[in-house]
Parts: sequence; structure tokens; C-alpha cells
Amino acid sequence: LWLLSFFKKHFDQSGKLTRFFTGNVFLVYVIHQTLVYALNVVFVNLPLHPGVKFLLVSVLSIPVCFGAAELLRKIPLVRKVFG
Repeated sequence: LWLLSFFKKHFDQSGKLTRFFTGNVFLVYVIHQTLVYALNVVFVNLPLHPGVKFLLVSVLSIPVCFGAAELLRKIPLVRKVFG
């Protein structure tokens, strides 16, 4: 309970970054599986340890998904459907 009250007290405001993530989160949810798969295809033949590939895909997938969502939201029909 202490942890919940701490976060409510200190992280309850809405900033520019929070609004960006909130505005794109549903579209990211819809497109992330395709983009993560595409990143896996890119890294599958590289001569790297599987753990390194996993870390690279995990770290890169977040900005790639949110960037793609932001670009897709510029299309009027996509903005109309996904907000």
C-alpha cells in the first residue's frame, strides 16, 4: 500500500511525455507484434549470442513501435480509428 500511495503522490501529474505515450499506446498495442517479428527477422542471421539478440530486439522494439505509431497517426483514417 505504501508503494501505491508513493506513486500516486509523486507521479500523478501529466507531462508532455506521458501524453505522448498515452496517445499512442493503443496503436502500439495493435502493431507491436508485427514490428517485433520484423526486428527478429532482421537479427536472426547475425552471428550474435541469442541473449544479445534478445536484448537488442527488446530495447529497439519500444522506440520503433512508438515511432511507427506516431507516424501512422499522421494518416487521417488511422487517426480517426485509433484516436
